[in-house]
Amino acid sequence: SPVVEEELSAGDSESIEIDDPCPADLASTRRPYCRDVIQSGGTGPDMVVLPMGSFGMGSDVSAEESPAHNVDIAYHIAVSAYEITAGEFAKFCTGTGVACPDSVADADAPVVSVSWNDATAYVEWLSASTGFTYRLPSEAEWEYAARAGTDTPYVFGDEITPSAAHSAENGTFDSPVSKGDRIVNRNNFRLYHMSGNVREWVRDAWYPGHNGAPGDGSARVNADEERRVVRGGSYKDPASKLRSAARESLPRTHRDEVTGFRVVREIRQ
Repeated sequence: SPVVEEELSAGDSESIEIDDPCPADLASTRRPYCRDVIQSGGTGPDMVVLPMGSFGMGSDVSAEESPAHNVDIAYHIAVSAYEITAGEFAKFCTGTGVACPDSVADADAPVVSVSWNDATAYVEWLSASTGFTYRLPSEAEWEYAARAGTDTPYVFGDEITPSAAHSAENGTFDSPVSKGDRIVNRNNFRLYHMSGNVREWVRDAWYPGHNGAPGDGSARVNADEERRVVRGGSYKDPASKLRSAARESLPRTHRDEVTGFRVVREIRQ
């Protein structure tokens, strides 16, 4: 039977048997964590069920981030607590026969050298393997999850400290940190590395600003659009790219050592 994990760490948790491992009411509990069972064996990513809410998206720092506008997330979603790891992505590679990137030796480190198309293929496989709908977050959902109720430039306030992000702002690094490394604090929604570590693909096609952006959390998707949005900055980036409103574009087929992704799981309301 599917289970809800009371803690993120395996072997240290009590389990509650329920029909849906990630119900909406988990959002109002002290430990809103869950995992889905993968049909071929094992479990999916560690997920956190988020509360509904509204927030101010964007900023006046640049034209690409403006106009700032209100977004209502009037539905529950679960967001992966960490970026998808190399080990999690390897399950997809094994299940589908596709070649995995060989740039990450640590199974608990974020998978990198994955394109937007690769990330999309992963969530389609994960949906089919669990029976629940997974996808990339919309740009609005990503910023809502990153801000976690804050309206400051960064997830943790007005400046980037060593405990706020694994980034070039506080040193020179040659790799991201793994999910077991606690050098960086989680945000108010219990999500790790929403700033720094690796930048993350989101679902949206690239638009050079927020004019015409929907206010309901949905993505702006154009199947013919060759550029997609990445968010959050990486371990090689300075503070300017770590702001909650900062956004960049990349070709959807682009792969590099600083780009990965996290996932959203839709909640049956």
